[in-house]
Amino acid sequence: MAIIRTIWTSKSGGTAATYVGRKGELFYDNDSAELRYSDGVTPGGIPIVASGGSGGPGVAITITNYVNTAADLVDPWTGAVGDTVLARDTGTLYIWDGNNWVDLGVVQGPRGYTGSFGSRGFTGSLGESGFVGSMGVRGFVGSFGPQGPQGVVGFTGSGGSGGGGSLSSITDLVTTVTNVVSLRFDNASGLIVTNLGSGIARVSINSSLLNPDSFKSIAVTGQNTITATGADTVRFVAGAGMSIVTNNAASPKTITFTSSGGGGGGASDQPIKTFNILNNFNAPLLGSAVFAPNANDTVRSVRLTNGKIAGVDLTVGLYRNGTLLNFFTLPAGNFTYVYGDLEYPININDYLTVNVVSGAGVNFSLALFNI
Repeated sequence: MAIIRTIWTSKSGGTAATYVGRKGELFYDNDSAELRYSDGVTPGGIPIVASGGSGGPGVAITITNYVNTAADLVDPWTGAVGDTVLARDTGTLYIWDGNNWVDLGVVQGPRGYTGSFGSRGFTGSLGESGFVGSMGVRGFVGSFGPQGPQGVVGFTGSGGSGGGGSLSSITDLVTTVTNVVSLRFDNASGLIVTNLGSGIARVSINSSLLNPDSFKSIAVTGQNTITATGADTVRFVAGAGMSIVTNNAASPKTITFTSSGGGGGGASDQPIKTFNILNNFNAPLLGSAVFAPNANDTVRSVRLTNGKIAGVDLTVGLYRNGTLLNFFTLPAGNFTYVYGDLEYPININDYLTVNVVSGAGVNFSLALFNI
């Protein structure tokens, strides 16, 4: 369906009675004060509105029909040329020119008088609420599908003997091993692994598995500490005038050291000389000079003993003929301490002196030995 909307024009010259114009064109005749419609054939067009001027009454357009919207216009129109139809939604008037509907624009009457201000009308009553629409029916929950077959068991991860998986690294602060896949414990050093079940293993020390020749360290007061290297062995050697007896059947197992008296070569387990300080004392304390025995000898060890555990370091000096041989200290927390590997010759005419340099003690003794 074709709807033609023409442009309003005005004729500036010529005679309106003889003007034909374009089909669908609206034009205004100044002489007759008429609005005319051109059908493209009739000279002067078809008068639409008459103003009541000197030209006489025009031909008024009669609204032939009404439609709701322009889309409802019947095309082709079966009525006469010049029939008009009004669209209610926009108020637009359409005229049939024999082939198309021509848009004549919005029909608007003259403005009416302003009405008097009257009383306000009553408020209309509230209409009834419409019915609530029914809720749609919820669909049924679908049933579960059948269970699929069990998947294939994956391959076991690589790992060391006796275990799966791996450690990133392990270190003892000296040696670092990376990509560790197995840990092995040395039974010879006393380590035993016990299976506690549920994948739990316990590592403990079992003395029955210890290498009988292995040890960690042996400390002797006043001597260098003997430290094992790996599964090392320590051997006790009986010196002159000493005997050592072991008992593996005893509980606990024992090692017995026994002094057998003087030994060969002039060596003796008896002290060359002993210096005693009775009762409580504090440093500084100068000792008296004493003469050595009536024979030449050699001091090879010195033993310091206090009547109770020393609360602080107790240090004494050993002098030969007024000359310092060495300082010896009984460390705090000990009641006896031995110094060995000495070599101080003592002649028959020498005299010895012991001075307390620092600390405090009670019933203290310092013994000089040839062993």
